[in-house]
Amino acid sequence: MPKEKITQFLTAHDEVLILEELDPVMEQEIKTIAWDAEVSCQIHTRTDSEYMIGELVPQRTQSILADSWPELFTKPAPPDQADDVAPRIPQMCPGCGHRSAFYAVKKALGENDITVADIGCHSLGFMTPYDMGEVLLCMGHSVSTGSGLAINNDSRPVVAFMGDSTMIHAGLPGIVNAAIYDHNLTLILMENGTTAMTGHQPRFGAGEVGDKVPLPELLRGLGVKFIREVDAYSQEKLQEELRECMVHKGFSVLIASHACMLKFTRELKKRKPDYQAKPVEVNQDSCTKAYTCLREFACPSFQINEDGSVTVNEDLCIGDGSCIQTCAAKAIGRFPKKGGDK
Repeated sequence: MPKEKITQFLTAHDEVLILEELDPVMEQEIKTIAWDAEVSCQIHTRTDSEYMIGELVPQRTQSILADSWPELFTKPAPPDQADDVAPRIPQMCPGCGHRSAFYAVKKALGENDITVADIGCHSLGFMTPYDMGEVLLCMGHSVSTGSGLAINNDSRPVVAFMGDSTMIHAGLPGIVNAAIYDHNLTLILMENGTTAMTGHQPRFGAGEVGDKVPLPELLRGLGVKFIREVDAYSQEKLQEELRECMVHKGFSVLIASHACMLKFTRELKKRKPDYQAKPVEVNQDSCTKAYTCLREFACPSFQINEDGSVTVNEDLCIGDGSCIQTCAAKAIGRFPKKGGDK
């Protein structure tokens, strides 16, 4: 903190208002500086707890100014109420491997199975329609919490989720503990090769920072004995591997891998500036309006129209095709165009 500059500023004014977003960290420091310097300036701060949370955008800032100096500032008028809009829940990106994994995992789980979520993109598995991860506390907790829920529990299988970057950041102690004590739970390690939730920071072991470390080798080095690997897009195979893991008595890990498609497509466009995604489409003649693509797989690229038909938003679809296998009517795909062109 520039103590001399702050002291000069406080000394030059009769009253000062300190505006700081979130916790009053610098506010406390400035008050300490003022006390030590025996400054006579009157210091105003946020007094309403409402202003301790969220951004201090212009309208909120004007309200604080009016609270501090009502003779100089007026409270802003309340904003106009927007028209009601359809609810939009947070959701995973089009083509996300986690969506494909959750869709498959849900088919393999029983109604009474316990699912423990962790922090990451896959935390959205808690949302409808996947409804997995009833227990969600903090980063790296899922294996440790799952281990506790598995102790003396012979009736309800426990499945924990964790991302590969969270594992490196905060999950290793829990995995070591589960491996040593061979707790009876399954960890689904959702590997996308990056720290996707907060901006694609490189993670250790992915080859972006230091050497690449294959996750199976790392897990075996930590003492994990039962490991299975599967591409998150291979939904039937994922279900088979998960059932095998859950039957295993003791700690098991299923690595469900697929690159973060948001990062992948961005990098692809940099390498190939002329790259254009080839969206899938819905064959209206084959579509039975079961709406699995919308209600169970829940890719935001699909939309239902007023007449009940389902179409693909080509601006959202990245053409990954992970949705094709979800349609029992085989109405989703890349179909020949008129004239024979594909």
